[in-house]
Amino acid sequence: MVTVFRYMTQDALPVDDKFLENLVKPLADEEDTSIAASFGRQVATSDAVPPEQFARMFNYPETSQVKGKEDLSRLGIKTFFFSDVCSAMRRADFESVGGFPERIIMNEDMILAAKLILKGYKVAYVPEAAVWHSHNYNVVQQFRRYFDIGASLSMNRWLLEHASAEGEGLTFVKKQLTWLLSQRHYEWIPHTMVLTIAKYAGYRLGLIQEYLPVRLKKKMSLHSQFWDKVR
Repeated sequence: MVTVFRYMTQDALPVDDKFLENLVKPLADEEDTSIAASFGRQVATSDAVPPEQFARMFNYPETSQVKGKEDLSRLGIKTFFFSDVCSAMRRADFESVGGFPERIIMNEDMILAAKLILKGYKVAYVPEAAVWHSHNYNVVQQFRRYFDIGASLSMNRWLLEHASAEGEGLTFVKKQLTWLLSQRHYEWIPHTMVLTIAKYAGYRLGLIQEYLPVRLKKKMSLHSQFWDKVR
């Protein structure tokens, strides 16, 4: 019998009563053990602003996908994209790569997925397992969030040895602006451009966090308490 861990954050709500059944379906086959983890679709809540609506559609499309090591040349760092907001994984595989990293500020889910994929396992994206989940972060919050993302990658540079994150970011920006224009959300374009600059600046500063004083890192971080443990 396959033992499966299931995770869902406190601010995610299932879209329907089939979400858990659909989420674990790729892991239920005892004969095919190639898929080690699965994650579901995140749908923007009714109060989500247009940039956040697009972010959910871009990162969580309606098409299912199974990703493995062979996809790195095609998908880049998107191969490792995985969210534990709504996820499941085989216990044995989870434990074989050491589980979630303990001392990490962000991206613990991506790091777990990367370890599984580089070990030869696959990760399934299951859009039929959907939850309502989105955040309307302001410019300052996005700067801080992306500082933490950059800091996380700076502490796990082996991820960037396999795929760069910046190419994916550029693709996102181009498609987001095109979508805003197509939906006639013209008033959101200046805000989105400022948001993009803030995210990129935060990310780049996070990548060089080891050269910054702790006091400054705490001011720039969305999870400032993390830096009390890192000296």
